[in-house]
Amino acid sequence: MLPCGTVDTSKGTPPTLPDRTCFPAGHDQSHRPLGTRVSSTPARDIPPDSGIALHLWKRTTNAIIRDSLRSLRKLPVAKKIDNIPREVFDASKSKRKKYQNLVIGRSGWWPLFCYEIIITFASRMPGALGLFLRSKLYPVLLGACGRNVFFGADITLRHPHKIRIGDDVVIDDGCVLDAKGSSNQGISIGNGVFLGRQTSINTKDGNIVLEDGVNISSFCMVFSASHVQCGKDTLIAAYTYLVGGGHAMGDTGTPIIEQERPSVGITIGPNGWIGAGVSILDGVTLGHDVVVGANSVVTDNVDDFAIVAGSPATVKRIRQPPSSGR
Repeated sequence: MLPCGTVDTSKGTPPTLPDRTCFPAGHDQSHRPLGTRVSSTPARDIPPDSGIALHLWKRTTNAIIRDSLRSLRKLPVAKKIDNIPREVFDASKSKRKKYQNLVIGRSGWWPLFCYEIIITFASRMPGALGLFLRSKLYPVLLGACGRNVFFGADITLRHPHKIRIGDDVVIDDGCVLDAKGSSNQGISIGNGVFLGRQTSINTKDGNIVLEDGVNISSFCMVFSASHVQCGKDTLIAAYTYLVGGGHAMGDTGTPIIEQERPSVGITIGPNGWIGAGVSILDGVTLGHDVVVGANSVVTDNVDDFAIVAGSPATVKRIRQPPSSGR
């Protein structure tokens, strides 16, 4: 028995059309709703010498391929997403250049010298001395830095010149601010933002905007290959994952890691509350004052004032707007 989608023409008869319900969960190449079964034409029902049957089979197959390619072309695709392993092991570049491209984002000896000196002496310095050194030295590396910014120990900064931070911001121990990309604007953090321990804010040629008052708890991940925006005063609990990108997987002859990486982006309205362990997938927009229950997976847009929960998340009820007197 041949694997799913394999074509066998060794016996001279038109093969069975592949049943597209056998693709991985969550993906249907024809972009029909999951669970919709595409009828197959068994090879045993088509006489080998039937020219009409062969013609119909070819037309159907070509239509399937044409529809799939047309649908894939409509997906927004990030301009360029860095292939980190390829960058690291690129034999055409020196180790210094590969390091600077991956970590610093600027060429030349002076940016390298500044980054190495500041990170070496300030990044892991404990106590009040460490806080003081980081508050004075990190703004030298950053694109912009406001007043009264608290930098915890062992923070990772990549492409720091594309990181902009407002006033009264707390970035706790072990956070990652990674603004990698060749043509992006990077990471913008507003006033009064809090990032809990070990939270990672990552871009790959994308942009991330955290508006004023955003509070992100520990061990969260915000990733963007296009644009991710968290509205003012959004509260995000621990272990939450915002996935602003994905992988195309329509070409079974090419490894998924080598295929296009579509990215639509994520927008979260102001005054929301995202519970612990939530995953918000690419292409989702949450309205303002939305509440998402713990451990939910949000795959579709959510209207203002809605409370959603589950996997996939569904609306449980609508919060009463302030204008109603409650």
